[in-house]
Amino acid sequence: MSSYTPEEYEQLINSDYCQNKNRKLWIKLAKEYGLRRIEIAGINEDICDCKDGLYIVTGKNAKKREIHFKEEILKELNLYRNSEFRKNTLHKHYLKNGYTDKSPLFLNNQGTGITSRGIETVMQKTFNQAGISGKVHPHELRHSFATAMLNNGADLRSVQELLGHSSLSA
Repeated sequence: MSSYTPEEYEQLINSDYCQNKNRKLWIKLAKEYGLRRIEIAGINEDICDCKDGLYIVTGKNAKKREIHFKEEILKELNLYRNSEFRKNTLHKHYLKNGYTDKSPLFLNNQGTGITSRGIETVMQKTFNQAGISGKVHPHELRHSFATAMLNNGADLRSVQELLGHSSLSA
C-alpha cells in the first residue's frame, strides 16, 4: 500500500491548480475521510445539512456507510455549495433535470453531476501540477487515510470498516 507523506499532501493541497474549491474538497474528502472517487461524485448537496456531521455515503456495490464529518469540512462544503460557480451550474442542472432537493453537490460547467472518472482526471492533473510523480492515482489518498489511522493507533478492523471494505483482502 502506497500513501502520500505529509509533505507531499501539503505540496498537493497548496498547489496553484488545487486552489479551485471543488478540487481541494475532493482531495480533502479522499485523504481525510478515505472516500473513493465514486463516493465523492455521489455526494448530494444535503451533506451540508447533516446532523452532528453524520452522513451516509454510498460506495462500491451500493454499500452504504456512515461518515462523521468534522465541522471544519462541513463549513468548507457549505461555502462551496453557496458559491457563485455552484449556483450557476445548479441553475443549468435544474433546467436539464427539473428541481430536486437532492442535487449532486459537485457539478461540472454544464450542470451535470461530476463523474468518478472526471474526478480522477482532474486529480491527476492536480498531482502533475503539484510536481508529484509516481503516485498519481487518487486511490493513494485513501491509502494515506488508512496509514494515518493505523499510525494513530486504530486497529485494522476499524480501518477496514471506515474504508467500507467487507474483508481485509477487499
